[in-house]
Amino acid sequence: MYALCFFFCRRKKMVKNYVKNKKNDSPKDLYTPKATRLHSGNLIKVTQEIYFPIVMACIRKDTTTLKYIQMLQSVAQRFEGVLRVYYSFDELFEHLSKQYDFHGTPTFLLLKKGVVLNSLLGNITYESLYRIIVDTFFVSENNTPRDGGCA
Repeated sequence: MYALCFFFCRRKKMVKNYVKNKKNDSPKDLYTPKATRLHSGNLIKVTQEIYFPIVMACIRKDTTTLKYIQMLQSVAQRFEGVLRVYYSFDELFEHLSKQYDFHGTPTFLLLKKGVVLNSLLGNITYESLYRIIVDTFFVSENNTPRDGGCA
């Protein structure tokens, strides 16, 4: 009887601690539908993402920065759970331009499993970025939805 009581009391304490720790977990590990800034610490992990397509923007810090970040936030919310959105500033420009062979900003790269499927260079609108994303990731050449796509 004592052993049974000890087992259930210990089990209850373990469950209580598990729930308590789960509540205190930081949401850093969970992806939230927002554009995430790239830095040297997460660059390799991001570029090797194999489960989700990626929209990566390389932008300069100037007067248009806020416009592009808001546009990327909108894309991230629109395609929540389907693709990941990242952006970087000048500090990673040299490394990314060598890795993905582009030479100007703003540049928008559409990646899947580390391979560039499409890229856009220059000033673009939300509608044009949205259309390119849908055409690249979700619609095949004969205008039928790709496997796992949402279009």
